[in-house]
Amino acid sequence: MIEMNSTTAPQIRICTQMPVPSGLEGEAIKLALLENPSNLNSSTDPTRRIINRLWPRDRLLSVRLLGGTLSQRNKVHRYATAWTKHANLRLTFVDKDPAEIRVRFDPEKGTWSYIGTDALVVAQELPTMNFSWLGDGDDDAAARIVMHVFGHALGLVHEHRNEEGGIPWDRPAVCDYYKKTFEWSEDEVKKHIFDYYERDLSQFSSSVKGGSIMRFEVPDSMTTKHPIGETDGDFVNSCYPGMTGSMGIVEMHIDKGVASKTIEVEFPHKFMEPPGVAIGLKEINLVSGFPVVKVGVCEVSKENFQLDIHRPKEVAADVACNWMAIDTDDPDIQFGYSSTTNLTKILNLEQSSEYYDSVNFQRPFKSPPKVVIFLNDFDLTRGVIPRIAASVSTITTSGFYLTVKSWKQTQIHSAGVTWIAHSGDRADISSGTISTHDVRSLESQLRTSGSAGFSGMNCKTPPRVFMGFRKLNTYSSPPLHVRVGVEGISTTSFKWVIEGLDKCEVFTASADYILFA
Repeated sequence: MIEMNSTTAPQIRICTQMPVPSGLEGEAIKLALLENPSNLNSSTDPTRRIINRLWPRDRLLSVRLLGGTLSQRNKVHRYATAWTKHANLRLTFVDKDPAEIRVRFDPEKGTWSYIGTDALVVAQELPTMNFSWLGDGDDDAAARIVMHVFGHALGLVHEHRNEEGGIPWDRPAVCDYYKKTFEWSEDEVKKHIFDYYERDLSQFSSSVKGGSIMRFEVPDSMTTKHPIGETDGDFVNSCYPGMTGSMGIVEMHIDKGVASKTIEVEFPHKFMEPPGVAIGLKEINLVSGFPVVKVGVCEVSKENFQLDIHRPKEVAADVACNWMAIDTDDPDIQFGYSSTTNLTKILNLEQSSEYYDSVNFQRPFKSPPKVVIFLNDFDLTRGVIPRIAASVSTITTSGFYLTVKSWKQTQIHSAGVTWIAHSGDRADISSGTISTHDVRSLESQLRTSGSAGFSGMNCKTPPRVFMGFRKLNTYSSPPLHVRVGVEGISTTSFKWVIEGLDKCEVFTASADYILFA
């Protein structure tokens, strides 16, 4: 670590990126991969594959403050959380271990931090970050250094070492300055000022010209008022996008006499661009028993989206659906919607219907992805048992076949399905299907439960679940009331339930799910 010489240059504030303790480099790489498999790039050279020390998205990071004055502690608490406005990460301040980030306020030890997940190799009794100064009464300077150093804790590095930074160094002048001011050797100046990280071995938020909060302070840029800039916010949002954080459940009621209703749903995190929004029905309560409901997304902005529900206005209805916001440029996830109005009808018997669609991905995957599907809407024959099922087949890197069908006396007047395709080699995503067939015969029951495992995922905490029906075969006099849900979840499995309510019996039902670590 390079410490500041406060007697010769008190106005210069230096932050050092702390290297991993000697002998723990291998452990740091192992923990970086366990935390976030995306820290591994695709380089063919195995010595160059680890490029990042980023935490997984939506990670809850515990922060413990070790000593410090009340003013120093309050400043860290106030300014560190500024990153969470841009990054899909959460910070919680705790009073005891364990904590991933441990902050000391030692004026003799310089200002420094470990980079991202490298903090995990440090013993719990030792700090992972230090501030040598914060209590000088300059709030602008305190804000800058707290946000800068916590940027390192999130996995960001010094911007001046970006090969695209564009600083036109006057090397003799710079070496002379740092030698006189900090007693640095030419090798130390080269190591800490001039040397670039190679582009594929590090993370940068922007060109240094953009006023990055991660810029190393040098004499030509001795400004102190530096909030997190737009480029910094954009970059950390790309490292920790809001996709997995932007997930939830919406419950809607529509009264008798009202044909449609629109509600607005706020995202937990603002997106850089309007995301895609996928929805799936998880509970349906059609009071009349009429098997007709349609739920759809009508408008999406960076902050929220609008959800529409349509029903025959003669009756009331209650509907609950899962929703998930997806970055449209995420290379590993794509989604879409297919309606029978655009599908090809391949069977049109008096007592059943069948449609299919050849779905093409917006961009090809590197290998055939996993595909899950969710019913959004259906209009089925009245007065008979509701029967509808959606399925996928022939999945390739460029698309798949989607089939929507009914059977026996049920005909499909219209139906809609949301599909989500995701890369199969992501250790932080898993998906599958649960079904009453997994645990019982065809005999109707009010309630069926089971469990599903996802041991292949890398989960430090229980993952988030997006789930919705893909098949329904129920028997009921009004109302038609069914739901699918999760009753318990761990880091390796979850318990599910499919049940009919208000005496609505379920012959068979299936639901797809997708999990995010």
